[in-house]
Amino acid sequence: MDNSKFPDELIKEMLSPPLLVPDALFADTGPVSPFAKATSSASDVLLVCKRWMRVGTPALYETVIIRSTAQAQALEMALTRNPEFGRFVKKLRLEGVYGEYITSKIIATMTRVTDFCFTVSIYSADKLAGLTKALDMFEPKRIILTLNNQKRRNAQNRALIKKLTAHVKGSQKLEYFSFPRLGNHGIYNEFTDERDLASALVNCSSLHTVEAQPRLYSNDRSVTRNAVVALLQKKSDRKVILNTWIPNSRFDNGRLAYEALFIKDLPAGLAPRVVLRDSKGSSVAAASVPDNSSTAAVSNPFFIPMSNASPEVRTKVWSDIFSYAGESQASAPTLPMLHWLHPRGMIWFDHNRFDRQTARNLLLVSHEFYQALIPVLFRHLRITNASTFETCKGLLDSFNTASLGQFVETLDISYADNSFNSRSDVDTPSYLPQRTPLDLANFLSQLTNVRVAHFNSMRPGVYSDLSSFGSSLRTLSIRGFAYGCCYAASWTAPISLDVFAECNALQELEFDQEHVKFAVGSDADVFPSLEVLKVHRVHGSFFTSLAKASLPNLKRFEIRVGFKKAETFIKQHGKTLTTLATTIGFDQSTLNSMPSLQTLDLYDEVQPTAFSNLKHAKLERLSLHWDTRRGKWLDRYKITASILSTKHLPALKEVLVGQKREIWPSTE
Repeated sequence: MDNSKFPDELIKEMLSPPLLVPDALFADTGPVSPFAKATSSASDVLLVCKRWMRVGTPALYETVIIRSTAQAQALEMALTRNPEFGRFVKKLRLEGVYGEYITSKIIATMTRVTDFCFTVSIYSADKLAGLTKALDMFEPKRIILTLNNQKRRNAQNRALIKKLTAHVKGSQKLEYFSFPRLGNHGIYNEFTDERDLASALVNCSSLHTVEAQPRLYSNDRSVTRNAVVALLQKKSDRKVILNTWIPNSRFDNGRLAYEALFIKDLPAGLAPRVVLRDSKGSSVAAASVPDNSSTAAVSNPFFIPMSNASPEVRTKVWSDIFSYAGESQASAPTLPMLHWLHPRGMIWFDHNRFDRQTARNLLLVSHEFYQALIPVLFRHLRITNASTFETCKGLLDSFNTASLGQFVETLDISYADNSFNSRSDVDTPSYLPQRTPLDLANFLSQLTNVRVAHFNSMRPGVYSDLSSFGSSLRTLSIRGFAYGCCYAASWTAPISLDVFAECNALQELEFDQEHVKFAVGSDADVFPSLEVLKVHRVHGSFFTSLAKASLPNLKRFEIRVGFKKAETFIKQHGKTLTTLATTIGFDQSTLNSMPSLQTLDLYDEVQPTAFSNLKHAKLERLSLHWDTRRGKWLDRYKITASILSTKHLPALKEVLVGQKREIWPSTE
């Protein structure tokens, strides 16, 4: 339909959603910008036609985010040519000073700014004319400080804070003020000696809301308490939002204890105006925080919840409650556990998903809670020794409410103490401790719905025992540690790929056992759904055998060994690959075998010279993982930048730096 028939007002409403910047992102106060990983430009919709550009331009300029020198330069050019665009700006977020481009002249065009977000963590060489002009001219309703960085404490930083203090002191329209979120950095060191700002906030007659973390000016709870009390007592309709940020859910008990003590210290009548907000964004009025000093009277100590329901229904309801309230919903399968980094004991479930102390407490409440919680814990098993194996096996054999094997979704078995041996007829070398073999085959046969499985340092005999849950398996990791190699002598017979015949839904395979030899299986359609293959230390026969398989859906290939072992495999399957993650050894012939390659992810062993004369028509993304802390590593980035060219890589759009440290110079 011809858009000329639409009125401007309707087109404006149609264009607003793609041009809208969510306020939660604009007002983010964290130490890392939420705009750091932007994948598209909102202005793309304005390129459709001149009418869309005319109607959509006001919405585009309504929220301005500047986080790079290039963006600052583009804004300076736009407002210099069209200063009338400045009156469209209502929200301005500056993630740096950019004094060379964001000058007082540019700021002067923005006459209607109501929300101002910026950082006071600046460099000593920054020019403050633009920011100073903004604080002199703007009359915002909201001021939001963001991107806290303790390393940037200098004369310019102190001058900016004094200017901010003066603005707050004289403001008649400021309604909301937010401090930056600290993350792991501790207290706001930049404000420790700036008591004038605290006084200015208290005496600002229009200020309605202050948002901060509890350790506002000091680690001492009383200092924060006094600051909050001063803010609330000065103005009766003012409120304080305290973000009780905790880096790990297992510290929630400490957070709750802090909240209870903090509220207890407040004078009567002030608690309802303090809002406590956790790291998930959930808020609760401080007045509703339970007082742990007294225990509420129980009207009926013999009350049984859902007493009219059947035991089966009650167990199902409690299981759902425990799963929702106690289980950490991981967005992706957890990594294989490094058992030496985790606490010792009889922990047979994944305690990164369900807090072990919470689980222990709930299991001891009642028999009904025990029956409801065990299936929840069985969803994610981590077995690291014979004791935890026997515990899980005993539960499988004795649990009478339901078959526990059907609940297991992720399985992590680590060869932590050389206990596991799925074949009793395999001889243990005489120089190793003789162990009683565990019946791992019978154990695995009872698991029917495993989706993610990690096996660390297991003998090859285990492979054939995966058939019971092979059809449900989506991710499989088989890894081996150095000490597992002492069994290499008993692995002389090649293993057919037919042992994986049941894994027809497997999407990701990771393999790291260099002493296991493979033979071509009778089924060429092994791993028909495989999309990701990760290879570390393997015998050459692994690639030779796998090259015979069809692997029609393989898209990502990660290889940590030399390419010579994988030459045949790459020639056979390179046509479908879109992502390659690798180390040294690749060359032009490698890329020629992968005509559809879009992403090249290189580990830190790769030298910049590897890019010399490297050509590919479709490569869009290059990911580098060199360190960024030392100069010699930064030189690699400079050399790489000088080598890369659009002539050899015409489709290249992105070069990603894997290390997330500050690498930009102090002067831009």
